[in-house]
Amino acid sequence: MNFEAIMSAFTAIPADWLVLGALAIIAAFDIVRSGARRVCTLALAIPLGTVFFLASEKAMFIGGIISQFSGPVEAILLGVFVVVGYFLIARIGLSWGGESGQAIQAALGGVALAAILATIWVAIPALQ
Repeated sequence: MNFEAIMSAFTAIPADWLVLGALAIIAAFDIVRSGARRVCTLALAIPLGTVFFLASEKAMFIGGIISQFSGPVEAILLGVFVVVGYFLIARIGLSWGGESGQAIQAALGGVALAAILATIWVAIPALQ
């Protein structure tokens, strides 16, 4: 059996696709295990954190401070906004579905979260 051909096929896959595929699988397993609440909350928090991040650059008081940051610090700041958005949305107390997810719900939720993350990943220059 020719393992070099198999290895060359796997090395041709971009790392971004592997990361997004792993995220979709982890999100799907989380939905099957404990329901869609956390994944749906994260799917809502990612765009909310992005809006907060983009709006903070034009804010009157903190806009000057945030505009000085560049590179990885911007990505960390975006992560902070996503975490704050996650906790704000989680405290609202919305529930999506039951306590355990079905296979189709898990697959769709995992792919949806990966698609939202890929869209934000491409749209924000700090993440590139």
